[in-house]
Amino acid sequence: MTRLSTMARATGAPSRREVGLTRVNDYLWRIAAPTGHILGHIERTATPQGDVFVAKRFSPSAARFVALGQFWNMDDAIDCLCGM
Repeated sequence: MTRLSTMARATGAPSRREVGLTRVNDYLWRIAAPTGHILGHIERTATPQGDVFVAKRFSPSAARFVALGQFWNMDDAIDCLCGM
């Protein structure tokens, strides 16, 4: 797992620099808070316009991952999962 720097934020939500990234495969990353709690996944999809990064969070009520948004770069997708 790639651990980025740990800087505390006043909101209590982890920043992009605090989260852990685990590459699951060439197209999927698991995003975890510093505590180890899984925040969600980011899935990379190739499109004719370029790669799109989809932030997904597990929905217990739906029993599946739900897309929160599509982004042109991974940093924005991570920010979405961190509640920024």
